[in-house]
Amino acid sequence: MSTSPAGSNANVIDEFRAHEGRVGGWLEGTPLLLLHHTGARSHRARVTPLAYLSDDGRYVVIASNGGAPVSPAWSHNLTAQPNATIEVGTETIDVVAREATGEERERLLRAQVERFPHLAEYERKAKRVIPVIVLTPVAVERRVVTTGGAITTAHVADHAIGTREQWLAARERLLVREKEHTRLGDELARERRELPWVAVEKDYRLEVDEGERSLAELFDGRSQLLVYHFMFGPSYAAGCPVNSSIADTVDGVLPHLHARDVTLLLVSQAPLEKLQPYKRRMGWSVPWVSAAHSEFNFDLGFSHTEEQGRETVARMTGSGLPPIVEHNARATGTDVAGYLTESPGFSSFVRDGGAVYHTYSTTWRGLEFVMGYYPILDRAPKGRDEGEDWQLWIRRHDEYDRE
Repeated sequence: MSTSPAGSNANVIDEFRAHEGRVGGWLEGTPLLLLHHTGARSHRARVTPLAYLSDDGRYVVIASNGGAPVSPAWSHNLTAQPNATIEVGTETIDVVAREATGEERERLLRAQVERFPHLAEYERKAKRVIPVIVLTPVAVERRVVTTGGAITTAHVADHAIGTREQWLAARERLLVREKEHTRLGDELARERRELPWVAVEKDYRLEVDEGERSLAELFDGRSQLLVYHFMFGPSYAAGCPVNSSIADTVDGVLPHLHARDVTLLLVSQAPLEKLQPYKRRMGWSVPWVSAAHSEFNFDLGFSHTEEQGRETVARMTGSGLPPIVEHNARATGTDVAGYLTESPGFSSFVRDGGAVYHTYSTTWRGLEFVMGYYPILDRAPKGRDEGEDWQLWIRRHDEYDRE
């Protein structure tokens, strides 16, 4: 909830800083913070005064925008760049922003409506779901005893701090678990290879740049075929951003797979005339075929009818749609039902003589092995750092720095 019209924000900021976070007039007694954020398009530094609610050490702000039909610019900026800074009283605090969902959102919004009843009218007037933004401090103050015995205050990460010896001992314990994980992965890979093969009896015909090809012809002279079922449905205007990040990963490994007698390609339900320009935009070399006139994706369970998409939406609406679904639907230029006509997947096939066999398929979290950034982030100090905002940060590779 912004405190004032844009024209008077500068006066509020000046008064806030002159009186250690306190402001008089109609804002007297209102808990205020100054949010430092960066314009998603302009990349310019912005400062916005906001009323906030304290919640277990976090700062909650409401993107009501006075009941306007669109969210305020500062909330869009936090979506693009969730790392921000706030001034509270005389303190300056680094925070990470995320949007509250589900029961948490309802609880926080109710608490703020009790203090500011006009927020309820804003939500009715806006005819949109007003974002509730949680700002979580990324660091805390700690009392540190120096070698001379003096006590000082340091601003350090909210994480265990130890000696090199303590780190080595903890690392040795973790290494035991990591080796167990590696051996278990080897065992699962063996069991995956030992799954029974299922003969592919349908004569699937798929569209490639040069015309129509059978599934057997897509092996391109090799004995193994790996297929990524890329979410680009008939109603999409662009490929799914998360699926696009997967294509980024596999595109660079093609020569290594070819060296092991493996062909890898993408398949989507959209027609080639949609896939080809998007592939050029992304700069990929990985082959991409269309199943627009084939039952291939439907038979494997990765494409669905529009009616099935609407049924899925109806089922999910009761428990609450994951934010990533609506986010990706908007990003692909379709509605949620249209987006859910497709599912992501990975399938493996083998050719033995003139016969083709289906050997393996997986979907959803089973696809993390082709999301190359996740295992790398798992070894970064902050890990994936997604919280409840699962995958909402993922963009197409040419959009992260776009104006």
